[in-house]
Amino acid sequence: MVVHPKVEKRAVPSLITFFWETGKGEKFEGRAFFDWKKTNELFKSVDDGNNEIQIKIEANNSDFEVLINNQPLEMVNKRVFKTDREFKESYK
Repeated sequence: MVVHPKVEKRAVPSLITFFWETGKGEKFEGRAFFDWKKTNELFKSVDDGNNEIQIKIEANNSDFEVLINNQPLEMVNKRVFKTDREFKESYK
């Protein structure tokens, strides 16, 4: 888990894939798809070198929201799946 990654100049995402586990047998995968041109313009308009992307997952794990600097980041599509992915520090 990366809670406070080092600030670096990075590419503008068109897709973010992430995984989480909430308990034994409760593993999920989320995918957020973005319109790259719109997202790039947004990053340019707020670029002060300290932009932060946050992902907020619903309590029931069925949905999520992506934010940039605490403001909703528009997605063209999003998906949530149950997964069998193995986690290094998994619930036993």
